[in-house]
Amino acid sequence: MAITRLKRAIWLLIGWVLLVAGIVGLFLPFPGFALIVLGLLTLSSEYVWANNLIGRLRGRFPKTVNAVEKYSGRATSAD
Repeated sequence: MAITRLKRAIWLLIGWVLLVAGIVGLFLPFPGFALIVLGLLTLSSEYVWANNLIGRLRGRFPKTVNAVEKYSGRATSAD
């Protein structure tokens, strides 16, 4: 049980770090949008708001979100 909590905490930490790095990346010369999507994908397993944002992004930028999902190993066959 403690290991499960530790894995969850690490997963959430990774998601938040990716999200913050993505926001910083919007102003610096590295791929901010891709990091934001990866962070949201990571957080979407725990937070409904992140899952909703991924849905909105998938509607607006389907190619980009699908490419990031494919790269991160979370590709879905819903499309």
